[in-house]
Amino acid sequence: MEQLFAAGNQLGESPVWSPEEGALYWVDIPKGLIRRYVVSSQETSLWQLPASIGSFAFRRDGGMVVALKNGIHLFDPATNQLSLVHNPEPDLPENRFNEGKCDPRGRFFAGTMNEVVRGKPSGSLYRLASDKQLDLILPSITVPNGLAWSPEGKVMYFADTRRHVIYAFDYDLEEGTPHNRRVFVDLSSYEGLPDGATVDSEGCLWSAMFSGGRIVRYTPSGKIDRVIGFPVTQINSLTFGGSDMRTIFVVTSKHLLNDAGLASQPLAGNIFAVDPGVKGIVDSRFAG
Repeated sequence: MEQLFAAGNQLGESPVWSPEEGALYWVDIPKGLIRRYVVSSQETSLWQLPASIGSFAFRRDGGMVVALKNGIHLFDPATNQLSLVHNPEPDLPENRFNEGKCDPRGRFFAGTMNEVVRGKPSGSLYRLASDKQLDLILPSITVPNGLAWSPEGKVMYFADTRRHVIYAFDYDLEEGTPHNRRVFVDLSSYEGLPDGATVDSEGCLWSAMFSGGRIVRYTPSGKIDRVIGFPVTQINSLTFGGSDMRTIFVVTSKHLLNDAGLASQPLAGNIFAVDPGVKGIVDSRFAG
């Protein structure tokens, strides 16, 4: 494990690897930033959005779909053009979008959360189809996180962070619907909270533990297979990348750390790279 880039994220999230560019993208939520780091050249770029941003995904035809405080938009980084697709919660001003990711068929899932009252179950998980239809998938969520699909697309994972649970669902890949929700891992007795996640080529789930200072690999049956610790506690999310998809990039933050915490964790908010000894899967792109 090594530090890749001193990003200084306030609240880093949604890491996405771009194989064509050899670059890692991620967001800094409260700053409304999409950021990019090209590994080979160490070149950096950023895009300022007009509101806080929870997550994004690349589109198959170019550009991005982005989940902002004020709804889901399409975004063209080349022109900075932003166009609203849906704002499903105009009546919930305390809510914002958080985690978002595409299923293997290119449907964009994104969830909302209450950013004023921690743990209030006023969030929801939505699905944006390629024809831009938006559907409510799961209501009454505290903090949506940990979206991932098994390699064959038959299982969907989802973490409700403040409930300390990672769920698994049977997933209908043709219809884009999860069903038969069950507890994959109950983390109520563990230090930290389940945050972002990704799946490797062997079908194991890698989960970031916010306030836990580690990432954890779970087998498809939910058993802990491996734990990797970090010199910072606020581990937000992770994704596979690199030229051979054998590197895990880990995004961290300074969020919720007091002065003493910041002093004891000078690397908080930076990006780390880990060699996990297993290959990952490229994130799916939005089909719309």
